[in-house]
Amino acid sequence: MSTEPEYCSPDIADHLRYEFEMFQYLYSKLEPLSVEYELFDPDRVVYKLGTTYTDHTEMEVSALLESFLIHTRVLLDFFCYQKREKDNILASDFVEEWRRRDRSKCRYLCANWERLNKSLAHLAQRRVHYDQTENEWEIGEIYSEVMKLLDEFMAHLTPERKQWF
Repeated sequence: MSTEPEYCSPDIADHLRYEFEMFQYLYSKLEPLSVEYELFDPDRVVYKLGTTYTDHTEMEVSALLESFLIHTRVLLDFFCYQKREKDNILASDFVEEWRRRDRSKCRYLCANWERLNKSLAHLAQRRVHYDQTENEWEIGEIYSEVMKLLDEFMAHLTPERKQWF
């Protein structure tokens, strides 16, 4: 585990807490819309890129979904990367034994990692393919998997580090 303050500190924990809170807040806003709005199945949202929105709710769902997925991607990077790229913060900076954890708890997210990456973070040719062929997101599954990782992470923090969150 890195003992350098830039990788494990209360200041970094503040940024992580923000990511956790935004992820949970966005799900709390998105999930009722996905259940109540007739265009979407419960816990499944179809990303409608290139659509001329006919009402405010469709646009709101797309905006919430994109933001939810971006925060999901940040958290997935934090929880699931096992080696440092540049100055990324990793869960193993806070919980030394984290890198030895079983990643089967996030099957949906791992199976959709490239799509999550290419559909949101990069303006790439592959995005067109995903928008045409794989435009549904299982937001309930995403939420469940990230929350399992978060719960496990919190359970393994030292008492001092838990106070940071």
